[in-house]
Amino acid sequence: MFRRWIVGGLAIALLISSPQLEAQLPRPLIPLPDAGLRVVPFFDGWYANQDGTITFSFGYSNLNKELVEIPLGPDNFIVPKEYDGRQPTSFPIVAAAPPDGGGGGSAARGAGASAGTGAAGGAAAAGGAPAAGNRGRDRDRDRGVFTITVPAGHKGDVVWTLRYAGQTFSVPARAKSISYQLSWPAAMGSVPPLLRFQPSGAPGRGPTGIQAVPLQAKVGAPLPLTIWLTDDAVHD
Repeated sequence: MFRRWIVGGLAIALLISSPQLEAQLPRPLIPLPDAGLRVVPFFDGWYANQDGTITFSFGYSNLNKELVEIPLGPDNFIVPKEYDGRQPTSFPIVAAAPPDGGGGGSAARGAGASAGTGAAGGAAAAGGAPAAGNRGRDRDRDRGVFTITVPAGHKGDVVWTLRYAGQTFSVPARAKSISYQLSWPAAMGSVPPLLRFQPSGAPGRGPTGIQAVPLQAKVGAPLPLTIWLTDDAVHD
């Protein structure tokens, strides 16, 4: 027993005194740089639609302290190819939620593949984005940024890949686990207000959002976007 303690003590002493091992140990208290960090796609879950189709919800995580742009192409793509182009290309900083649990967040949102296509919830994506009240933010996570709906009986995965700062991340979306099934309407029947892009336009809300007619924009010139909200909730 005494010899075992000696051997163990020598091993501990070697570990403590080894400069090479010390250099390899993680240093969790070192501050992260402001840029050059990873941008990761996330699969938030899936919705079962009444017509048998499935809607996948995606989000992202951006650890950087600045907006990151990743154009569509080899660094930002979705397979199968038929769903590519519906994801954002702009990844703003995700603002922390306010203490009262309100809907605080970054003002800028991602741009989709189709210029001039507006989607409710702020993210301009060809596949639509959640209406106000469905998006969630948690530190560096932005959830419910856009959705993709697949036909009934779809068997394969829908995979979103992002490459940035020398790192590649892919996330598959699938509806094989009820643990990832999302509910709509929200708990206790709570729903966000109806949204319109025109006073008499078609209303919409929910995970897939709504789309406006195409708008023309010029580089460097702000494009105003007006939204009409209607609260159709039934109150006592």
